[in-house]
Amino acid sequence: DRDNFLNIVTVKTKIGGVSGSSEGKSLKDSTEFINVFSKNRERLFLNPVYQKTEVNEFIKNYEDSGKSWKYTQVLIDLGEKILLEEKDGFKYYHYPNAQMTSIVKFSQDQNLSKEIIYTEYSHKVYRTTNAQSSIRSKIIEDLYSIKNGIVSIEYIPQKGKNAGNLIEVFYNASNKDMFMFLSDMLIKEKNKYFYLQKVNTLWDDIQYNNLNKEGGYIDFKNGK
Repeated sequence: DRDNFLNIVTVKTKIGGVSGSSEGKSLKDSTEFINVFSKNRERLFLNPVYQKTEVNEFIKNYEDSGKSWKYTQVLIDLGEKILLEEKDGFKYYHYPNAQMTSIVKFSQDQNLSKEIIYTEYSHKVYRTTNAQSSIRSKIIEDLYSIKNGIVSIEYIPQKGKNAGNLIEVFYNASNKDMFMFLSDMLIKEKNKYFYLQKVNTLWDDIQYNNLNKEGGYIDFKNGK
């Protein structure tokens, strides 16, 4: 049923051979495709699956690919926490004396390597984003007059990974850009820190040998 179609997944496979007659006339095929459907879109919930890479290895690969690593700031200390307002289940706070610095300066001041900072201090390492959301719009509208330090909003989300839990989200007071902490992207296993990336529609490291023997929910009689 087309109404239950979700995605097309591209799977990187072993490069197939090209017949002699096609040599030089076509590219070697190294992909296959999976059409993903749901039995019931209304009840569908996709459990997230993550790729794990040791964090400093991930950062090196990221920068080697020519991209600019965004988690370059450190929140040293929030300082005094001032309650500004409480309404409609939201609490607004101001941290006028918050101290922030760059990772480079923090590394120099504390005599720490970046590798140590990205792991042991990941809860202080952050980037900012101006991504639009209803919560950020509330911050911009309700706290427009505050331009110094950090502001925050404390509330209980109704959906998402933090649904039902009290959280506090931080923003630069000057432009209301939201803080994103590196620790939220990491998982610690056996004293190592791994960067998590959600699996998307390109599967380039999936083992699919004997995949036809997995699952058992749906029988593809002519599948392979």
